[in-house]
Amino acid sequence: MRLEGRNAVYAVTSSPPTSNVSSGRHQLLADATGVGRPVVELLKQARMKCELWPVTITGGDTERQEGGSFRVPKGDLIIGLQVNLSAGELEIASGTEWSATLLKEMAAMKVRMRGSREQFGASQVGEHDDLVQAVSLACWGVRKMHRRVAGDVGHWVRDGGGALF
Repeated sequence: MRLEGRNAVYAVTSSPPTSNVSSGRHQLLADATGVGRPVVELLKQARMKCELWPVTITGGDTERQEGGSFRVPKGDLIIGLQVNLSAGELEIASGTEWSATLLKEMAAMKVRMRGSREQFGASQVGEHDDLVQAVSLACWGVRKMHRRVAGDVGHWVRDGGGALF
C-alpha cells in the first residue's frame, strides 16, 4: 500500500462524517484474505483512529471471530448482499464510475456444488468478483456493527442505542 493511500484512509477514518453518531468511534473493515494480509498489517501499524476489523473470506460454512479478526464464508457475504438488494435496503446508483462493472460482476455470480458444499464465485475462469466482494463485505459490516430497528425501514442503530443514519 502506498503511503499516500494509508494517509488517505487515516484522514477518512478521522473525519467526523464517517464516525458512528452514538459512540464517536470509527470502524474500518479490511479484507485480510490472501494478499490483503500485508495490507491489514500496514493499517495496524498506522495506528489509525478507528477500530480495524480484518475479515478473511473463506469457503467454509461457519462465521467465527478469532482474536479481533473475523472469518466469514463467501456464501454468507453474497447471500447477505442478495437479501439487502431484494429488501430494497441497498440500491446501486446508475451512472457512477463503477456501477456498470459491479452489475456485470453480480450478473456473472454463480453457485457451484463441490461435493456437498456450495461454492460462490464468478461464472467463468478469469472473470472478477472484486466489487461484489467489496460491497458484500461492507453490507456484512453494517449488519454486524448495527442492528435494525423492527419496522423502521432505512434506519440502523448501534447495539448500544443512538441512530447511525
